[in-house]
Amino acid sequence: MLPESIISGIIGMTIVYAATIIIDFLIMSAVGLDQVTALSSGIASVGNVGPGLNLVGPTSNYEFIPPIGKFVLTVCMIVGRLELFTVFMIFIPPFWKWR
Repeated sequence: MLPESIISGIIGMTIVYAATIIIDFLIMSAVGLDQVTALSSGIASVGNVGPGLNLVGPTSNYEFIPPIGKFVLTVCMIVGRLELFTVFMIFIPPFWKWR
């Protein structure tokens, strides 16, 4: 059995990962993408896993996405590459103090 601290860390990482993808999905849907394209572009960006589905699939590209959508996807790529907790800790004041 895994220790409680490891299990809570796994659950926390899963929740933050899913929340990031959901927020990206909502923003990409708001800029006019269909649901499959919005969700798969978010998963592909945060997970750095390559092409998405539908309009951002392996035979397509991201040129039709509005600039704000490209900015959001770029931020998601950076957040996913640098690890979620590391990036989000920058925005949480209790972590600003040296301990």
